Amino acid sequence: MASGWPRPNDPSIMSSLEFAVRQVRRPGPIELAWHWRWELEALIVTIGLSAVIAASLGIVWFAAAAGAGLAAVGARLRWPPARYRIAARASSGEPTVLS
Repeated sequence: MASGWPRPNDPSIMSSLEFAVRQVRRPGPIELAWHWRWELEALIVTIGLSAVIAASLGIVWFAAAAGAGLAAVGARLRWPPARYRIAARASSGEPTVLS
């Protein structure tokens, strides 16, 4: 079809429409793990480090260290300049040099 309006009953219109609205296949478990590989790796490393810290220091000191870490992160997010830098970095996707 060169130009202008399509002819009535043009099969290319229906095939284009069917292609545009067809169901998308959901990813399987292997594809899902591949797409989430960085997050899964960070989770595994965090769990491993937590287990090592808990085994070496004990569960009470591990809980104290976790509480201190959460308090530090919360304090950092309460400080407006840091919060703006974190939000800007998250939205741009580029690393920001913190001074």
